[in-house]
Amino acid sequence: MGYWADKHVPFFAIAALIGGLITNARTIPNSKLTGETRIRSEEETQQRQNVTTLNICSIIERGNSLLIADYNRIGPAIDLAMDVVNENVLPDSIKFSFVYKDGGKVCAPKSATIGRLMELTAAGVKCNLYLGPGCSEAVLDLYQAAEHENVVIMGIPGAHTSSRSGLPRSNFPNLIRTTYTFVDLGKAVTKFMDLFHYSHVTIITNTESYFYQEMGDNFRCNKADRHMQ
Repeated sequence: MGYWADKHVPFFAIAALIGGLITNARTIPNSKLTGETRIRSEEETQQRQNVTTLNICSIIERGNSLLIADYNRIGPAIDLAMDVVNENVLPDSIKFSFVYKDGGKVCAPKSATIGRLMELTAAGVKCNLYLGPGCSEAVLDLYQAAEHENVVIMGIPGAHTSSRSGLPRSNFPNLIRTTYTFVDLGKAVTKFMDLFHYSHVTIITNTESYFYQEMGDNFRCNKADRHMQ
């Protein structure tokens, strides 16, 4: 899909992004570059000139402990995985560069996603893959631009997009989701209740958390609603 398919970049390299993605810039003062060190530095400079850099643009929500994919929580894992991917997974001719934008604290229909996308565009950043957002409405906002550019979105998790949009999952070919979705949870609950012959079940939802509010809405919309009040 886009660059990833045309250039045959290994898919497992994309999957490894969930562990992290940041390029560590290491510089040595010129005054310390002597002899073999200077020669090695010049060789590395020449190698860098032949490297294709792919921008991993990330718009992830931040500052809300109720969100599973809060950047304050997952940021260190992203940093670690970026190092691992760049050093041990990708060929020498390809490197990932991580560009992060704060997706805001709110997981709701009015997100900060479009504003952050405009900032990336204004800065001249060409995104080769989007990591995040996590909230379904934010993913739907970003998806329109990603599909136009034929760029993959790796939602974290980006669940509930189909039920929120009213469109089947097949309408989002550029979306990869890294975890189970609300639909999967609904199916699991339904099978559990069928297995043990539950007939009357009440689900209590924390409406102060948008995540659990979305989950409750999904349960009421799928086949599990025949068991629930």
